[in-house]
Amino acid sequence: MSTPPPTFENYPPARDAGLRSGDHGGASERPEQPLTPVFAPPGGPPPPAPGPNRRGVLTMIGGGVAVLIAMPVIASIRNRNPPGFPEGWESGAAPAPDDDDPEDLPDNQEELGDYTVTWPDGWSVDGRTEIQLALARGGVTVIFRAYTVGDDVTATEEAQRLLNRHTAGLGKRRTNATDKGSERASIEASGTRGDGVRVDTTVHVVIDGDERNALAVIALVPAGTVAARRDEITRMRRDFLDQLG
Repeated sequence: MSTPPPTFENYPPARDAGLRSGDHGGASERPEQPLTPVFAPPGGPPPPAPGPNRRGVLTMIGGGVAVLIAMPVIASIRNRNPPGFPEGWESGAAPAPDDDDPEDLPDNQEELGDYTVTWPDGWSVDGRTEIQLALARGGVTVIFRAYTVGDDVTATEEAQRLLNRHTAGLGKRRTNATDKGSERASIEASGTRGDGVRVDTTVHVVIDGDERNALAVIALVPAGTVAARRDEITRMRRDFLDQLG
């Protein structure tokens, strides 16, 4: 009795088919690829990326509000005058000038050297130099001078010199001099200008005998000037000359 031939069933190929030799007719063996190990960092997985912190956000908001509240307070403190400084003083700025500062003179007062010229309302400055100031009102002119003279010059000589200078254009004139010593004198003259107007000119001089400082007032007053204007000239002249004695 003959033995039947063996039978075979078809099964799916193994996963590693073709990788081992001798399974299918001695197919060539493929080299096995080594596996590269992956190591995790020590201490577990990396921490998550930083994000907004609720506590930090609240702290920033609170700090900003505090700055906004403090700014008006700081400004108020800075604008407050420090002790011992005048009202209106600001940090880094000079104190406000004193009302009695001699540089801040009234509109009707000016310094002439070491002396002061003062005039009533209605007069205006008509010109000035370092030693001379001229005031005018209407057709009247009054000139104030503060200067020095030589040791051998008398008040009478100085008054005559000034009169000659300021009456040169008056034509025929009449003069009258009053000598009060070497330190005080006055002289006056009347004459007619080229336009036919008669003008009275007076000169008053005071000299300091020691320092040889001199003050002089020359007034040119047209005929017909009212008495009130002449009184103003007299007061201005006395206030100026009395500063030298």
